[in-house]
Amino acid sequence: MIIASIVILFILQLLMFFFIVLLQLKVARFNQLEEKQNRLMREMDTTISTYLIQMQEENNRFIEELTKTPKAPTQPVVHKQTKKPTVDIVESTEVTLPKVQEKPRMVVPKTKAAKAYQQQEVKAPIAKPQTVEEQAVALAAKGLSTEAIAKQLQKGKTEIELLLKFRA
Repeated sequence: MIIASIVILFILQLLMFFFIVLLQLKVARFNQLEEKQNRLMREMDTTISTYLIQMQEENNRFIEELTKTPKAPTQPVVHKQTKKPTVDIVESTEVTLPKVQEKPRMVVPKTKAAKAYQQQEVKAPIAKPQTVEEQAVALAAKGLSTEAIAKQLQKGKTEIELLLKFRA
């Protein structure tokens, strides 16, 4: 009796050690996963920050180029008329183009646009397949004989007669 209880306790201790090792392995995997996630977050953070820095540098270069370009004079072109009214002499060779006023873009929420698009869609009528009974009644309404209806629907003559009789 004592020996049996000692053996049982020994087996239970072995099982406990086994479960402790399993739990330790799971904790180690979880820690590795957490480290990997942190490393990926750091990499993403550095990637995004370098991208933003590059964008800022490009924007600064673009602004510098815009400020370096010579501006066109805003004075209107002056025409001199000589004694002949058909000949115009232009003093300035630079021509200023009228400024095009940009219309502000109208922003529409996606849900509203999707709803309007769905309302514009033309919905084709869905033709649901007719049953044999409906087809037989339709063909009988066209004036076909029961034999012709049976041939067309590949059914027996008496079956079509019964369908039409019970349908009417």
